[in-house]
Formats: sequence, C-alpha cells, structure tokens
Amino acid sequence: MNNNLTAKFSDDLANLEKGRNLSHSKAEKLEKAIEADQKNISARLKLIGFYRLKPEFSQTLTKHIVWMISNVPQRIAWRHRVMMALQQKQEPELFAMAVDAWLKQIEETPADANVVGNAGLFLIESDFNLGKQLLSQASDLSPLEDFWPGELSRFCFYHAQSVNGKQRHADFDDALRYGEMFLERYGYEGGRSTSAIRERALIRCSRARLILGKAEVVLRHAHEAIKLVENWNEKPKTGLSLLGLVAVQRGDVSRAQEYLLASNQSYLPDFADLELANELITKGSFECVSSYLRECQQLGIWPDRALEQWIEALNRRESITLI
Repeated sequence: MNNNLTAKFSDDLANLEKGRNLSHSKAEKLEKAIEADQKNISARLKLIGFYRLKPEFSQTLTKHIVWMISNVPQRIAWRHRVMMALQQKQEPELFAMAVDAWLKQIEETPADANVVGNAGLFLIESDFNLGKQLLSQASDLSPLEDFWPGELSRFCFYHAQSVNGKQRHADFDDALRYGEMFLERYGYEGGRSTSAIRERALIRCSRARLILGKAEVVLRHAHEAIKLVENWNEKPKTGLSLLGLVAVQRGDVSRAQEYLLASNQSYLPDFADLELANELITKGSFECVSSYLRECQQLGIWPDRALEQWIEALNRRESITLI
C-alpha cells in the first residue's frame, strides 16, 4: 500500500478499535450523530467495533455493515477483514443480506479493484472459490497493488491445509504464485527490504515450494529470509529449519541435524523446528533430537511442552511425534 492508503488504513482501524471501549451511552450518542449525518463513517466504524462484541446487537451490526457495503464498498476499512465480517453460521439470514449487497456492488462496478477485492475479502471465508476469484480479479485490475496478491497467497496457503489431493496441490501452487507476485510488487523501497511482511511472505513461499517438491527455490527464499532477519533483535529460526527440511528431503541427515541444533541461543523457536525434529526422528536421529530438547530446556524454549517426557521416550528410541 502507498503512504496515503496506509494512513487511511490506520485511521479506519483506530475507529474500529475505539468502538471496543465505548459505553452504551456513547454508542447511543453516535447513533444519533449518524441519524443527523448518514455519511459519518468514523462514527459507523466505532459502532461496528462496539456491536461486534455484543451478539444481542447482531441485527444492528448488520444494518451498519450493509450500509457500508451499499455506500462505501471501496473503503479501505474492508481490509480489516475480521473486524468488518459477519458470522454466517450464527446469523445466516443477516449474512445473506450482506452477500446480496456485495453481489449488487460487483455487478454495478466490476472494474473497481477495491470494490471487487473488498467483496472477495468479505466472502472468501464462506465461499472460498468465489472469494479467490474476486481477489484474483482485483489483483489483475490493479497491477501495481501488492495487497491483493498478498492476501490471495495467505488464503490459498491456509486453504491448502484443509483439503487433499489435486486441490491441495493447486492451492499450494497458487499460494506460491501469488506470494511471488506479492514480493515483486512489494519491492525493497524504504524499510521493505527487511520488513516482517517480506519475511513472512518469503517463508510462506518457501513452505509452499517445499510441499510442492521444488527444493531449489526453497533454498533461495529461505536464504533471503535468513539474511533479512540477521540484524533483528528477535530473529525467527524458520528459515534455518526449512533448510533442514530440504536437507532431509535430499537425504542429507547430518546437514539437517546441524540446522536443528544451530543457533538456538540467538534465534526464536519456531514450529518448523518441531517439524524438522519429527522428520529426523523418522530417520532414527534420536540422540540429535534429544540434544535439541535438552538445549530447549536450558534456554526455556517450549515451556508448555512435555520436553522431559519426550526426552525419556527418545532415550528409549521410541518413534514419537513432537506436537
């Protein structure tokens, strides 16, 4: 997003957040303010934030959401997807009203990337294929905008984990394709070369590549992620662990062991560590994984896990799964 959009994004989020702390009396005053001025968007966003926490006001919340869809479908507030959502399972009839309003907006302004993309964000949880289609259209309609391919990559990646077979492969492939499109559009200007957003996208692309069996590109993205975080005060270890998983795929168990045991004192723990440890257990590397868990104990890593039980099981050379 450009600086202007980022400012609007922050302003809308601030109003949604303020709504969480409203008293009932202040909410009533905002309702009166809206009666006097229907286009008082900041007041509506505060009320949406307020009503979201109160299921008894679901109809009132829907009223404001549908007004926003019908009057400001292009507003950047819709990018705060969770806070601007309605729960289909809890209120199917109210949700259907919002869906109809979005479909009408898409029909009336099919060439507006923000309208089409915002509709995709709203609908993707209830209808993944339609939401994906709309987000893809938004990405095509705004070829310089990095937000839409970034969201597509995330949604495809997480959806892939809930399906099987050809659909799983296709979703991971799309997660990779849109992730790389995001990285290209996101660029390196300003602080973007070392941003957490870039690091997460690189890791997501690396994971998708790993699952798709494309090791060479995993290495490229993982190495870039490792270099990106090298000057962070708190460095995630994900990139190193992914290199270890590639080594396991290639049959280089010794190298994979080195990655598991590497730099635990200077990197934050990551679930990819446990994935790598589990892969090494299947290869019979009980001593290595036990040493890793001992170091975790000493460093206070994974305090909510049964480390001592795991270590005892590994010492008995039991093939366990660390979760």
